[in-house]
Amino acid sequence: MTKLLVIDDHWVVHEGLERVFASAPDVFILAKAQNLNEAFYEARCGADKIDVILLDAALREESGIEAISQLKNICTRARVLVLSMLAENPHALRAFEQGANGFVSKGASPSELLEAVRTVAEGRRFVTSEVGQLLAERLTRHNDLSPRESEVVRFFTSGRRCGEIAHIMALSPKTVSAHKASAMRKLGVSSDVELIRWAIGHGMA
Repeated sequence: MTKLLVIDDHWVVHEGLERVFASAPDVFILAKAQNLNEAFYEARCGADKIDVILLDAALREESGIEAISQLKNICTRARVLVLSMLAENPHALRAFEQGANGFVSKGASPSELLEAVRTVAEGRRFVTSEVGQLLAERLTRHNDLSPRESEVVRFFTSGRRCGEIAHIMALSPKTVSAHKASAMRKLGVSSDVELIRWAIGHGMA
């Protein structure tokens, strides 16, 4: 059972999320908050129970994104999934830089929202195709990787396995491995851990 802390300043959003998750036997809203003071209180109370923090990017006169690191320090076992009114914007990049594990639009379908929650709960990162493109473009600007190499690095640092990446990109696993190896040479890293560290340092993971 995935237990959620929902942080949003609109009760209508809370009610909508309750209806969505009511249809999912594996997802349960443990606590709700409308502002950061309430959020920090609920986070402390449920620090050993909360699996995913569903966080509004822009609370009233407060930045949910800027609170990500503090929330993760309180709930060290929790993953953070950011909700935004917009499907793609600089908030997405900023959210990942601050330690978010996923980013999804409030306009997402119930099935996509459930997929996002389940994905981050499993320890993987979730991005929509629009946000993924933003990350790939930013990755390309930081180095001389080819578009294919950038995509492979993005998928790998989001927790995808070689076989999954090959299926998504319609490539063979051997080709995916070759793109990854080439990217690592260009970036001057020699291990998966170093590659992930590089991605985190450049806001890519």
